[in-house]
Formats: sequence, structure tokens, C-alpha cells
Amino acid sequence: MSRKLNSIIEESLLSSTSHGIPNIIRSDNSALRFMWISFTIISSGLCSYMIVQSIINYLSFETTSKNQIHTETSSIFPAITICNLNFFTSEYSAQFIKNLTLDIQSDSAYFSYSQYYTFMEIVSTSEELMSIAYKFGDSFEKLILHCQLLTIDCRNKEYWNYYYHQSYGNCYQINAKKENLIKVSRTGWSNALNIILNISLADGLEGLYAGIGAVIMIHNQTTSPLSTDAFSVSSG
Repeated sequence: MSRKLNSIIEESLLSSTSHGIPNIIRSDNSALRFMWISFTIISSGLCSYMIVQSIINYLSFETTSKNQIHTETSSIFPAITICNLNFFTSEYSAQFIKNLTLDIQSDSAYFSYSQYYTFMEIVSTSEELMSIAYKFGDSFEKLILHCQLLTIDCRNKEYWNYYYHQSYGNCYQINAKKENLIKVSRTGWSNALNIILNISLADGLEGLYAGIGAVIMIHNQTTSPLSTDAFSVSSG
């Protein structure tokens, strides 16, 4: 039984794909056998070491990170979209609403959302009115009274774009063009953008709104103002 078992083991070792073990058994020369034994032990030890090292490195969860510090002497000023909080602001709007058969004062002196959105719907559903929608809001000259950034007189129209917002109507964007972008190299209140807005309403529109103010949206030159969270600025 033991001979048969030894024969099976020897046959299995001889058919092994490992070169070292079959050659150890086949070798009749002691020097060759010693050489194969040495090579087999060395290769097996090296293989075992590399496997154990790989497992240890994996379990340690080490990460390699590279930090690069770039110092900028100046950076591009963001694009800023400015709107009057109210859609209807102009004298054209006042006359338009006055000519409607609706009574904008209704039975109350208080602001009515239903009246406001009725007027908005009349404009937004008419192709003819949408083609002249810019007449219902502020012009650039009326809304932007003063604009100063560092030594730049940014009230110059070359820095601005017109933008129509579905909720606020006429809006104006500064530094939103792809060329001649304003760059800044200093921070602080004294180096901030200084803008004075005229957010007044034409006579006859006072009862249409709950209040007056402006809406500001800050974004990149490559993104739409609609993708940012707008914040409102009250008068005063």
C-alpha cells in the first residue's frame, strides 16, 4: 500500500509543471540535484515573499497623492447678472396695464399675486408682446447708474450684455463675454465691484408689487445664470 502511495506521489511530482521538483527527482547527479533544490527553495521563497508583501500593501490601504501649488498674480472676475426684481417697471408697462380691461387695484389696496401673474401670462403667451418684451423692463441707462471696479469705469456698455430672464425680464450681465474679460489681482472691500442701481417703478405700478429690489446672480462666463442661486437686494 505504501509503495503504491509513494508511486502515485512520485508520478504526480514528475508530471508537475514546476521545473524544479521533477528535475530534483529525475537527477542522478548529486550536484545537479542540489542545484535544483537550491533554485526551487530560492524561487519559492521569493514568490512567497512577494505574495505576502502584496497582501500587506493591499491591507494597509496606502494612497499616493501629488500636490501642486499654483500661484496666480491675477484671476478672472466672475460674470454677474443684475435684474430688477420686478418684471414691469417702465412707463410703457404702466400704460400697457392701464389699457387692459382688468382692474389692477381690484377691491383691495394690497398686492395681489393673481393680478401680477395674470399680466405675466398675457405677455408670455403672446408672440407679439414677447417680441417687444424688453419694453416692459428697465433700460441699461435707467438701471445701472454707477459702476466702478478698481480703476475701471465699468458703466461703459462694452463690459455688459443684455440678458432676458423669464421671471425678471430685462437683465444685464457684466464680464460675461468671451473676450476682454476683467481681471483682478487684489481683494477686500476697497477693491470690490461698486454698483448703484435705480430700481424705481414708473408711476401707476406701485400697487402691482409687494416691494422693490434687485436680483443678483454670480456665475462663470461658461454657465447660464439659471444654473446659479440668485439672491435679492433690497433698496436703501
